Amino acid sequence: GAYSSLLRSRRRELHLQAAEWFADQDPTLHAQHLDRAEDERAPQAYLRAATVQRGAYRADAAVRLVDRGLEIARVDTDRHALICLKGELQRDLGDIASSVATYRLAIVASRDDVALCQAQLGLAEGLRVSEGLAEALNLLDEAQQSAERHDMVPELAYLRHLRGNIFFPLGNI
Repeated sequence: GAYSSLLRSRRRELHLQAAEWFADQDPTLHAQHLDRAEDERAPQAYLRAATVQRGAYRADAAVRLVDRGLEIARVDTDRHALICLKGELQRDLGDIASSVATYRLAIVASRDDVALCQAQLGLAEGLRVSEGLAEALNLLDEAQQSAERHDMVPELAYLRHLRGNIFFPLGNI
């Protein structure tokens, strides 16, 4: 009753204070309070919280955080990062078909070469597992051009790793 009697501006102010207090202690509560405060940093906070949950092997909880972040994301870069993380989480959970579908959305949502390269690598990883080897190799060729153009060293290393994992079942050593 007391909470609902507060003015909306006062509620937002209190949620921002709570979010700042939880920032270094609990990423999930930090994100939730930023969300309730209608703060523009909330989607990034949900991304961080989901990443922490993933690191603690709580993929289901991480997916819920990503989904909420996607509901409130207004910026394309936030939306793209959340979509890519969702694809990774789905792959972690063994739902390869959903991961592939999610990464296809990430490719459509990509606004620049760097984002497109990251989405292509995620999609290629899913296709590698689901027997879409030819499409995966084509995606890796496209991603390599972007990665080389932007000097994306970690992505280039991952790309070569994926390519090797695709060549192996094809008997191409």
